[in-house]
Amino acid sequence: MGKSNPNEKVRKNMTTIQKENLSHILVDFLLIWLLWVCLESIWHSRVQHGVTVENDQIMQEIMTLLSFDGSDQGWAMISKGSDEIARAKVKTILKSLKEYTAWEAVATEKGFILALNDHI
Repeated sequence: MGKSNPNEKVRKNMTTIQKENLSHILVDFLLIWLLWVCLESIWHSRVQHGVTVENDQIMQEIMTLLSFDGSDQGWAMISKGSDEIARAKVKTILKSLKEYTAWEAVATEKGFILALNDHI
């Protein structure tokens, strides 16, 4: 997803992802910016309607993503459609992927994304 204001590091990562055909990404920086604006708009709207992070799963997810954008630590999201999503700071994701052999059996049983979330 990148950041709401992509810096050179994000741009370099996006170029690598495209060149090596590692995944699908939003290549238009305007679309990336619009994504973050929409997330912030949804957050403001829900707050105005009295929805809180404590009682709403959507607010929890939005707050997680917005906190990733505010961090310079980097983050990653891995998904299989819209039902299975794993997201975390880059260091956490990389550590979990490096430890894959420790949770490979669980991944075979539950599926990769669910097992990754359990391991994170």
